[in-house]
Amino acid sequence: MDDIAILGGLFAVALIAAPIPPAQSEAALVELLVADPHLRVLLIAVANLGKYLLR
Repeated sequence: MDDIAILGGLFAVALIAAPIPPAQSEAALVELLVADPHLRVLLIAVANLGKYLLR
């Protein structure tokens, strides 16, 4: 899978999860970490950016 698509999807999930508590961005992050462990640092950074952008 294309790394840009992975990061974009994770960012979207994290962005949606920021104002809506039931959204499970952590589950998406864990799944992506298992699927592509070489992107670990970038995945965590993108998830954090999306999560805290709307706070």
